[in-house]
Amino acid sequence: MTRVLTVLVVLLIAGVATQSFFLANQSAEIKALNGEVFHKVPADSHGEEHEDESHMLVQTMGSLQLYFGKAWFAGEAENWELAHFYVHEMEEFMEGIVEGEVIHDGKNISQLMKDMSWAQLEALEASTESKDKLVFESAYTTMVNSCNSCHAVTKHPFIKIKKPTRPAFDNQIFELTP
Repeated sequence: MTRVLTVLVVLLIAGVATQSFFLANQSAEIKALNGEVFHKVPADSHGEEHEDESHMLVQTMGSLQLYFGKAWFAGEAENWELAHFYVHEMEEFMEGIVEGEVIHDGKNISQLMKDMSWAQLEALEASTESKDKLVFESAYTTMVNSCNSCHAVTKHPFIKIKKPTRPAFDNQIFELTP
């Protein structure tokens, strides 16, 4: 019995340590993605942009997509607090891009995001506050269209966003639970 208890305590400590390590690294990555690393990167000797900024942009867009999907499932479940949480997380990533003066392939991604998506994000946020499912669905659709329009303008029309049909991760409950 003592050995079983000892093993359980060791596993618990290892789990806590692993989670702490993950959260610390995730926190550092989020700070980096939120604009502290985004800066104008000078062209190299061949006139090409550095790949670091492109990679950071792809990671940030992936995070936005993840939170955008989670917001959808929370809104569909009318879990407005959770939907609002994810929309707020999207806002933080978008602020990082807007404030980061991100230029990619000669396109000012920061300005495009501000001009093409910021108002739609605010409308999506307001829809979570109104707690009206139809308003939320409409705001979500408008935001999807905005993302796709921006992708077309930046010569990335092959990146198409849609309303998700199933969560990226199946280990989260979006419905309100007692």
